[in-house]
Amino acid sequence: MKPILFLDIDGVLWQYSDVTPIPAPADGLKDFWSFATGHFDIYWLTAWMINRTVVPKDVAINLWKHTDIPVEDIMACPVAPWREYKDEGVRAVIGDTDRQWAWVEDELMHKEIEWLVDTDNMWRYIFCDVFEDKDSLIKATGNLKIVLDRISIVI
Repeated sequence: MKPILFLDIDGVLWQYSDVTPIPAPADGLKDFWSFATGHFDIYWLTAWMINRTVVPKDVAINLWKHTDIPVEDIMACPVAPWREYKDEGVRAVIGDTDRQWAWVEDELMHKEIEWLVDTDNMWRYIFCDVFEDKDSLIKATGNLKIVLDRISIVI
């Protein structure tokens, strides 16, 4: 069974410029997506899908238009359920299992950081903010490989 990758969208998979509000795919997106889907089961963990159980088709189509990720692939990824803090989604999916996981996110809330630290899971978190650093997703791919190596040791 593959480990789970919890994945945000804005600031991770795509970016906006100061010139236009139209999103553009983050540099390295195709390589990231190929690696991520080859080694992980993807769960969406994004504010776009708060209180949802499936990806809305219009969101999937919009993401596809800007990323070339097939709509079917986007919609096949389940949504991690959360209401206030994203760590709720991680805990809901992982539950009491020993399923391994990683989390790529551009912005954690203080409570989410506390939970990661308190549960000794901070090493599973990969910072990626393509608004701040256009190469952030490329770096996240490398960091995800490191986390996957560590997960393999845990398994």
